Amino acid sequence: MFTDIVGYTSLMQKDESLALELLGEHQWLVRQSLTKHGGREVKTIGDAFLVEFPSALEAVRCACEVQSSLHDRNVGCEPKRKVVIRVGVHVGDVLHAEDGKDVFGNSVNIASRIEPLADPGGICVTEQVHDLVKSSRDFEFENLGEHDLKNVEVPIGIFKVILPWETRDRQTSLKQREEMDELQSVQFVDRDQERARLADIVDGVALNLSSVPRIVLIAGEAGVGKTRLVDWLIRTAMLGGAGVARGYCQSDVSIPYFPLSEALSRYLTSHQGHSQAESIDLVNWFGHRRKRVSATIQVQGPARCSRAPSGY
Repeated sequence: MFTDIVGYTSLMQKDESLALELLGEHQWLVRQSLTKHGGREVKTIGDAFLVEFPSALEAVRCACEVQSSLHDRNVGCEPKRKVVIRVGVHVGDVLHAEDGKDVFGNSVNIASRIEPLADPGGICVTEQVHDLVKSSRDFEFENLGEHDLKNVEVPIGIFKVILPWETRDRQTSLKQREEMDELQSVQFVDRDQERARLADIVDGVALNLSSVPRIVLIAGEAGVGKTRLVDWLIRTAMLGGAGVARGYCQSDVSIPYFPLSEALSRYLTSHQGHSQAESIDLVNWFGHRRKRVSATIQVQGPARCSRAPSGY
């Protein structure tokens, strides 16, 4: 089992003393559950835990208990004091270091790769784990399909554990689910650094770590993979429960703010009667003269991907 605190790097940069305080609370809480479920703490890596268990069932039970404890703790907390983690669980053979302070093997690599696929506050398990624990009535799962993981030769089936406080209302609309199914065919074997930076920005927005609106520019020469990177970002945001409004730049259209206008029009049309649509104030969208570009992702060189790029 791998765990990792969402947004911890950003918090360390903004308030180191608070970050260390919350890290201590997080470690104490996780260790209480490890003891109960027979987990052995192999090591901590910064804000992350690597833990091994005698069974897949106990590992998933422990993961659910940790997330439940953090969820209860976070209720009523001010946003900056909330501790939100991701958890990934895989099962397989491992090799132990002679001193017992580390474990190695492909199973460890897979567990570390699926943890970032979990929602903030969520749990992802591999298909192997799902097959071992699905007969238990303690869990409900959502199939997220197969994923290509770095340094893993074959695609790995991933399942999300549906936690008790998560409701179907939080899941994406049918239209967004269809878009995600289409975007799922985009397979990266590169761009780890760029995707990590974008994931940090999405996490910061989800956790309300910044009150400043985020505008991200993805720049680069034609054909280097900007569209693929945007497709990945859209899918990541959708999997996190975000509503996504999409607009496109066209060379033959010179209407000011055309992409924003198109995005809002499509979003409002597909969300009529929803609270999100009613809360949008067009004046706020177009009236602000002060804009902040919070991040620029420069893409250099061709990104290897599974299909030819489409024009935006």
